[in-house]
Amino acid sequence: MTMEAAAEVHQVPLTLPPVIATRHHGFGSSLHTRHERPSCNRFWVVNLISDGEGELELRGQRFPFAHGCALVAPPDLDHFYRFRRPVRKTFMHFHAASGAASAPLPVVQDLGGRFEWFRSAILDGRRLVDAGQPARATALLWHLLWHLLWQLTSGPAGGAQPRHHPVVRALLDHLAEHLAEALDPGALARRLECSPTHLNRLCRAAFGLPLAAYVRRCRVERASHLLQHTTRTVADIAAEVGYADLQHFNKLMRAATGSAPRALRRG
Repeated sequence: MTMEAAAEVHQVPLTLPPVIATRHHGFGSSLHTRHERPSCNRFWVVNLISDGEGELELRGQRFPFAHGCALVAPPDLDHFYRFRRPVRKTFMHFHAASGAASAPLPVVQDLGGRFEWFRSAILDGRRLVDAGQPARATALLWHLLWHLLWQLTSGPAGGAQPRHHPVVRALLDHLAEHLAEALDPGALARRLECSPTHLNRLCRAAFGLPLAAYVRRCRVERASHLLQHTTRTVADIAAEVGYADLQHFNKLMRAATGSAPRALRRG
């Protein structure tokens, strides 16, 4: 499997479940104190960077990284890590499923406030592999790859995340995990330890939209990704983004995108 290096993004196959590279090299964590020699893996690599900083070189292009970043490197491509300070890499290694369509992921992505969530989830994958549950580990891997793509909707690819108010950052973290649930502004505000009025005001300041409209936009964006990049049914996708009523979901997507869900899927 080969691919040309892009200046900022890789086209990562996501529409079919990936395959964990090996039992011992699927998920894990390792400390690196010296520059790595040039290497060329036979599998995709996602590395989460803790503590240190440095550069990833791909075909002569250098991509700086620091604590809190996710790095993506494709198979069959020479790459080289330079470390300015010791770095801990928490990693996922996988093979793409044959025939899977691709979606763009940046070479370097700042995960912002969600870094620890991603890191903990990868270590959960390690525990699942060790417990002899490869099917669950594979499902988690696929889930995490899609979350890396969805992460891009809350900040610029490959750059720093917006410096949101702490309540807004907590809101983004909550929505990433609970978008399928019904929105109760009062309950959500209590969870985030503020008033509904203040939460709505912060949401307008950060995104130019009131809370309900912003949540609706998040649901439309996630549904659009799933429709265009997976083979899941429209009903499953509707439920994934919080709409049990398929007719209501169809009206929402048509109003927001100008196309019905099945038309979006056809491209």
